[in-house]
Amino acid sequence: MRNRLCLILILLLFCGVSCVQAASITANTNTVTATDAPENSTLLVGLFRGNTLIDISAYQGGGTITGELAEDMSISEATDIKAFLWDMESLTPLCNAFSSKIEDLPSAENILVVYYSRTENTKSLAETVHSVSGGDIVRIETVNSYPEDYSECLAQVQQEQAEDYRPPITVDLEAIEQYDTILLGYPIWYNSLPTPVVTFLTTYDLSGKTIIPFCTSGSTSITGSVSKLKTLCPNSTVANGFRGTSSSTVSQVESWLKENGLSL
Repeated sequence: MRNRLCLILILLLFCGVSCVQAASITANTNTVTATDAPENSTLLVGLFRGNTLIDISAYQGGGTITGELAEDMSISEATDIKAFLWDMESLTPLCNAFSSKIEDLPSAENILVVYYSRTENTKSLAETVHSVSGGDIVRIETVNSYPEDYSECLAQVQQEQAEDYRPPITVDLEAIEQYDTILLGYPIWYNSLPTPVVTFLTTYDLSGKTIIPFCTSGSTSITGSVSKLKTLCPNSTVANGFRGTSSSTVSQVESWLKENGLSL
């Protein structure tokens, strides 16, 4: 299998085939990630020392496909990385190849993507953000679920905000101290932060950290929630927010993060 992968990778390098579609590839020193990949795609990742191939791995799937470089591959021995997203059945490329010097890849060691999503819209956006930023990603969960009925949920949300109620949450997070940058995602609830996010912000000490917020919303801007965020985290640096959707592209997220000083 490894010999077959090596042969395919060499053919890709010499064929110079390129294809521009919705799918794309990003990488940092920890991971290489393909986003918007069709089902049954294969992400081929090769590590090189100069022109010599020293390691290769294949990752299959659809949507977001992630390869863990530090765990699966000999990245410490490599100088360059090349990655391809490929349809192995038809032998066609699904997006342009990714190539970079290892030393030019951004480090994701101090980045945390944390988000709350009652539906899957903010979850989808958070996964796109994570594919660009790298680092760790965790989801804020409420101990008690919100009503599935939309009207009942709205009524509960209004009551919680009026009473400044902070619902109990669970977050699979060992320690916040190791992170310098927090990418915080949430849906807009009545022009403000969801109460589970308020619980998170008042539970963890984010002093001295940079918080870069992003949200999903049908029509309301992120401005009101950012003001609330600054009030709750007066000792943090709160950057400009991004209002996106579950369909926001990698390039849109890259532009927003670069505008806020995050090296990619």
